[in-house]
Amino acid sequence: MELRAWQALFDGEYAEAVEICQAGIGQAAPFSSASAQLTAQKARAWARVRDGVETHRTLNDAAEIVSRLPVHLLSCDGASPRPASTSR
Repeated sequence: MELRAWQALFDGEYAEAVEICQAGIGQAAPFSSASAQLTAQKARAWARVRDGVETHRTLNDAAEIVSRLPVHLLSCDGASPRPASTSR
């Protein structure tokens, strides 16, 4: 669903992107990285059609989801724990 939503956004099909994101959110685990990504994409689609109310509401939804994600999913600075080496 995430790739389909990105493609719809790229193609300028914003109403379709909102629909795809909504369907994906319904299938994704609540408060998961997938639901966060789809919700953020949905906000981007609302912004592209200049619907400020829906954009802000959806951004707030995305912020709520992200605030519940485990910290290790948010690390991208190389400080994340690395798996132990399997070489001898």
